[in-house]
Amino acid sequence: METKKLENKHRSIAYYIDGTKCSHKILLFLNGLYVGNTSWIKQKRYKYFRDNYKIIFMDYPGVGESIEKTADNYGMDDVVDIIRSILDLEGDGFEECNLIGYSVGGMISLRFMYRFPDCIQKLVLLNTGADVDEVIANKIYDITKRLLTCEESLESIFKSVYPLHHSSEYLEKVKDMENKIIEAYVKYNKDRIALGKFLKSIRNRPNLRESFKKIKIPTLIIGADEDKIFDHKYQDELVDNIEITEYHNIKACGHSSYIEKYREINKLMENFFRKQY
Repeated sequence: METKKLENKHRSIAYYIDGTKCSHKILLFLNGLYVGNTSWIKQKRYKYFRDNYKIIFMDYPGVGESIEKTADNYGMDDVVDIIRSILDLEGDGFEECNLIGYSVGGMISLRFMYRFPDCIQKLVLLNTGADVDEVIANKIYDITKRLLTCEESLESIFKSVYPLHHSSEYLEKVKDMENKIIEAYVKYNKDRIALGKFLKSIRNRPNLRESFKKIKIPTLIIGADEDKIFDHKYQDELVDNIEITEYHNIKACGHSSYIEKYREINKLMENFFRKQY
């Protein structure tokens, strides 16, 4: 995998190229909070993706290998502009670009489609929605405050949110690895102030429902029956309002479906990308 940097006066953005780098077909993966391209390891290794697509991942502003150069706040549209800049750099002459957005990455994908509806040929929305319920919104606000006050360790903060991301069955399965997972969260989000700024940009997002009418491309929507963050009503709203959709609800699975049920998710995505609409 090749690491590249996008530089401007505000920040340095790290992004990563994998798969078949000479392909004119692109898969752009947008991850959720607290984790980066390593969370997509089962997708990186999936033969159909690896052999047929140039695969792109990125670190959001201030997390992973991305660096904030100023203390200025920014908005979701700034993140969208970064994504468009990466595609402009890496997508010259591409035949198709497919966008896969998970959780917060799905929300950013919706905004990207509002801004640049003609840039993407197929869209995958994993465990996401145009909004989150008040309880989750308040948790994000609480985490932001805890990050910015610097009075609590990152380990403590991430231990409080980690269980939200998985089903009880999966948490039991990986309980011996929990400390290593929390360590990875801390390492990836070492700049707590920058992470707080990113969470602010998500909290202060524009109305993502405005995106629905702009999405005219085939869209695969995947939810999970034990998702504690985006339950099925958020996927139902997407299905009801986006023109061309295919919907799957994954059983016995939590919020991180592409990790817990990666075989099923990868096959659903492969079938979707192969299908002619």
